[in-house]
Amino acid sequence: MMSARSARRRRGGVLLETLVAVAIFVAAAGLLLRLSTDALSALDRAERRSAAVDLARSALARLESGAINLADLRAGRVDAERSGRDEPAGDAARFRVSVATRRSPHPGLTVVEIEIRDRADPADASPLVSLRQLVELRRDDGDAGPGAEAARAEEG
Repeated sequence: MMSARSARRRRGGVLLETLVAVAIFVAAAGLLLRLSTDALSALDRAERRSAAVDLARSALARLESGAINLADLRAGRVDAERSGRDEPAGDAARFRVSVATRRSPHPGLTVVEIEIRDRADPADASPLVSLRQLVELRRDDGDAGPGAEAARAEEG
């Protein structure tokens, strides 16, 4: 038979074990919540970067095919032909597109560099994507960078 004193100790021990178990459970739940939040944040960043890469590649392909010209690209109208509007549509509305061109050492080709930034980010934030490619610009594209007209004249 248990004495009254040992029964109280036993109940106190059970209460202490329960409190420790609850504290461990709360700590584990907090850790899992933090990990899931970090994972969702990383997934969102990867999705934004993937959309930015798609937009940059699409813009360069449309420029090469003649679907858009350099002026459209510089104005951020990557999807202007498809949407029929001057303002960007779809993913292009989420991003800022900046374009730089320069003369390449290869005759007839211009280096086109497209940087994609998230519109929600500050203007001085680093780009999500920076894509550089040699492109044969059409004569009506106008500004193809410093010295591009001289390079075209040498070809012709």
